[in-house]
Amino acid sequence: MIGKEVERGRMPYARKRSKLSGVYRTFLLLLLCVCSMFPGVPRAGAESVPPIAVLYPTEAVIVRPNESVNIQVAALGWEAVELREGAQVVGGSTEGGPNRSIAVVFPTEGIHNLEAVGVTGPVRSVPRQLPPILVKSGAANIADIVPFANRQPADVPDFNGDGNKATSADKRDDLRVALGLVRPLMYPGPAAGYTIQPGMSPGSIRIDYVPQNGGALYYELTESTRNVPAVGSAARGKPYMPGEDIAGANYGYAYLALSEADAQGKVVRFSHVGLHDAMFQSSLRGSVVDWNNSPVFGATLEFRAGTDNTSGSAVAQTATDAMGMFNVDLPAGPYTIKLLAAGYERSSFNVTVSRGENNHEVLKAISELKADQIRIVLTWGAAARDLDSHLLGPDGDGGIFHVYYANTVSTNTYGEIAKLDRDDTNHNGRETVTVTTVNRNVYGTFNYYVHNYSWGEGSLRGSNAKVEVYLGTQSEEGGDVNETLIKSYAVPAGPGQERYWEVMHLIVSPDELLVADINQVRESSPILTKIIGAEPYEGASNRIRLQYLDNTGYIDGVYDQVELDDLQVSAALDGDPYGLSGLQYDKASRVLSFDPIPSAATARQLILTVQAKPDSKRLIPGTATAELIVPAAAGKTEILGLTDLTQIGLGNPFKVGLSLANPTVTGLTYGDLSVTGSVYNTVTGATYANVDLSGITITNDGGWVIFFNLNRESFVYPYNTAMRLTLTVTAKPDSALLTGSATDVTIFSFPLFLGIESEPFAAFALKSPPYAGEALP
Repeated sequence: MIGKEVERGRMPYARKRSKLSGVYRTFLLLLLCVCSMFPGVPRAGAESVPPIAVLYPTEAVIVRPNESVNIQVAALGWEAVELREGAQVVGGSTEGGPNRSIAVVFPTEGIHNLEAVGVTGPVRSVPRQLPPILVKSGAANIADIVPFANRQPADVPDFNGDGNKATSADKRDDLRVALGLVRPLMYPGPAAGYTIQPGMSPGSIRIDYVPQNGGALYYELTESTRNVPAVGSAARGKPYMPGEDIAGANYGYAYLALSEADAQGKVVRFSHVGLHDAMFQSSLRGSVVDWNNSPVFGATLEFRAGTDNTSGSAVAQTATDAMGMFNVDLPAGPYTIKLLAAGYERSSFNVTVSRGENNHEVLKAISELKADQIRIVLTWGAAARDLDSHLLGPDGDGGIFHVYYANTVSTNTYGEIAKLDRDDTNHNGRETVTVTTVNRNVYGTFNYYVHNYSWGEGSLRGSNAKVEVYLGTQSEEGGDVNETLIKSYAVPAGPGQERYWEVMHLIVSPDELLVADINQVRESSPILTKIIGAEPYEGASNRIRLQYLDNTGYIDGVYDQVELDDLQVSAALDGDPYGLSGLQYDKASRVLSFDPIPSAATARQLILTVQAKPDSKRLIPGTATAELIVPAAAGKTEILGLTDLTQIGLGNPFKVGLSLANPTVTGLTYGDLSVTGSVYNTVTGATYANVDLSGITITNDGGWVIFFNLNRESFVYPYNTAMRLTLTVTAKPDSALLTGSATDVTIFSFPLFLGIESEPFAAFALKSPPYAGEALP
C-alpha cells in the first residue's frame, strides 16, 4: 500500500503474529490446567511439571530415507529435550526458549514411532508420543502401515475417530484412514489441454477446457494438496460447465483440484493446480490526493505490467473524477502506475493488485517546486523495504519542528515551514520533503536524516539509497520554475546494520543557503533539541538535572544521546567566576555533576549556566541556569548516592556502594543508617512495600559498602525473574556523622526451590513464551 496504514509506533517494528499463535494459546491453556491440578511441587513425580507438547508433526507424515525432518516440541521449563525411538536417542536439543526444533534423519524405510522427553529440569517429564513417521522412497500404500496391526489394540491410534480400536476389523479401518492422513510426496502434473484464465468477475477464475467423448469435468478448491483419486473411482467435487466463472477462488485457496470423468462418471485423469495471481480477474480502486489530502481532479493514470516499468505500452489507462477517484479492472499482479496532472510532477508508483475486488490505493501527487523552495528526494532499491525521511529544525517560535511520516506538515506563525509530500513504504518511488521556510523568515540549522524503518528486513548500507537536493530557480524569462540539483548523496556501503543515515544539515540565513555534508550511518538516531531548563538534583550541592524541549512525536531516546561534549558549563560562586572540576554527565538521567564545592563558615551561593556548544550537532542554541546552595561546614558528611546495587550470586544477599561527600569519614556503623526497600514483580504486577531486610552491615574496603539480605518468604512468587528492587538509604536523625538520603534500583531474580514455593509454573503461564516459534507446514 502507498502510505502507512496506521500511525506506526517506534520499537522496532510491530511483529507479525506467528502462524502458530493458536497452538501457543492452546498450549498455555493446557499448561494452566496442569498447574491448577497440581498446586505443589513435590521433590519427585513426573506429573507435577508442565508436559511436553508436540507442535509438529500433528499428523502422520511421510519422508524419504536420509531426508531431514524437523520435529518441533514445546518444552517450558526444560533445559534439555531428547527424541527417542524405544531405548535409542535419535535427537536432542539444549537450546534456550520453550520451543525446540530438532532435526532427525532416518536411513531405513519403515514406520518410526518417536517420543519426546524433557531430561534436564526440576524432575523428569512424562514422555510425549509423536504421530507416526513413515519413511519410504516412493508412494505409500496400505502395506506400508500394516505393521500397526501387530501392535497391541490399546496402542493403535483411533484414526477414523469412531471410538473403537479393539477389533481386527476396526484396526484395518483405522489403518486405511491413517494412509489417507499420510502426506504424499508429490502429485502428478497438470493434464494437458486446458488452462486457467481470469474470470469475468473480480476474484473469479475460468477453466479453458472441454472434456472429450461425452465426459465431464469436476473441480474442488482446496487450501492444501489433496490425495490423488484412483483411476476408475467416482469423480469428486462440483461439476464444471464450460465457460462459467468459478467465484470465491480468491478467498484463501491455494490449489484447484480437477478430475476428468468419462460418461459413466469415473475418473480418467486428475490434476492438482497451484493457483497464481495471474489466473484471477481483479479491480483496483483508489484516489489521487495532494500533500494536504485534497483530491486531484483530471489526473491521468497509465498502468504498465511489472514493477518499476515506466516505459512501453500501457495495459490500461484511466483518469480521476471530481473527487479524485479512479477505478480500473486488471488481472491480479504487480503494476507500475504513471501519474500525470497539471501543476504536479510526473510520478510513478508500484502497486500490487491482489485477487479480488478490495484493492484500494491512495496516490500522493507532488506539487511542482516553486522559486526558492528546497526539495529533498529519497530513493532506494528493493534490498530495504521502508526507509523514512526525517527533517528537524527551529520552528521560528522558540521550539523545534519535526516532519516525518506521522507529522507530514509543520507550520508556525509565519505559515508553512516544511512538508512531507509523499511517504513511500515499499521502495517504489520518490519520497520527498519540501522546505518552504526560506520564504518565511525562519532561519537556523535543519537536520535531514533517513531511518531504516524496516530494519531487520534489509540493511541500510545495502539499500542503494540516494538523496538528491533540488532548489527551485526562476527561469530567465520569469515564467517557469526550474528544479536545479544542488547536492547528491549515496548511502555509505559496507557490511554494517546501522539504522540511521544522517545525510546533511541545511543552514538557512537571511543572506544564503548552505548545505553542510554529514553523510554518516549510525546506530543511534540523529537528534536536534534544545536546553530549556536546569534544576538542583535530589538536594545535592554538586548536581543538577537538565531539561530539554519536549519534541512531541519524536523517537524515544532522543535526550539520552546528548554528550558532555555538547555542553558548555560555567559557574559563579558568591558572584565571582568559579572553575568547576570533575565534570560528568549521565545521559540516561540527564544529571550533570562535578566535584563538591568546599564548605565555608557560612552557606555559599553557586550559580551554574549551561548552554549548547556552538559546534554541537545535537543541540540548537539554548541556555539554562540553576542556583545551588553550598551548606556551611559542619561535622556531618552528606550521602551523595548509591552505586552498583547488586544481587550477590543467586540467593538472597545484596550489596550497594555508599557515595559520600567525605568518603574518608571513619566510624560509620549501621546505627547511622536507615535502610528500606520495596519490590515490584514485573510478571504479576504486585508491589511489595517495606520488604523485610536482614543482616544489614556496612564495611569500608576502599569505599563504603552496605550488605543486606532480602527475605524471600515475604513474596508470593519468589521464583520469578525480573523483580525490581528499590533501595533507599537515609541518615538517621540522631547520626553524628551523616546527613541526606539516596535511592537506587536493580533488577534481580530468585531461583526456584523445589518443595518450598507453590505453583512454580503459574506465573510463567501468564505470559506468552519469550521466544516466538513456528511449526513446519
